[in-house]
Amino acid sequence: ALSKVSSALKLPKFKMIISSPDVAAKQKVDLLVESSGISDQKMVNLLKLLVHNKKIEVIPAIAAEGRDLLARQKREYHGFVYAQDAVSESVISELERRLHDLFKASVKLAYQPTQEAQIKVVVPDMGVEAEFSKEKLKNQLVDHILRAI
Repeated sequence: ALSKVSSALKLPKFKMIISSPDVAAKQKVDLLVESSGISDQKMVNLLKLLVHNKKIEVIPAIAAEGRDLLARQKREYHGFVYAQDAVSESVISELERRLHDLFKASVKLAYQPTQEAQIKVVVPDMGVEAEFSKEKLKNQLVDHILRAI
């Protein structure tokens, strides 16, 4: 429910109306409730409290924190695959499966292009970061050969 309010607050006209001192607090609450379809009295009371204390701007942060908390409870995480070249859906699915097997959590990955010649998998909420680069592999191979000599 707060996600809908958060989305509405991104609209310039909506934000202008909500932040206007000419609009009464009750009207602001009514507009927030109607635009989001909130029917839970506790949520309505939260909106009233935020409007009364002129803290409407914290709604997006509260919504984001709520989503993160819910995701942690359900053990569902989102991450990114950074690569210079496009990564196929089958590779992303395989990475998701392996992360699921390793951490016993559902992980959804999205491809993000990068200029660096490496592949990097990052799941921020889990603190997971794995990087594979040609340069690093080459340096490790050279070190291994030099130690063998």
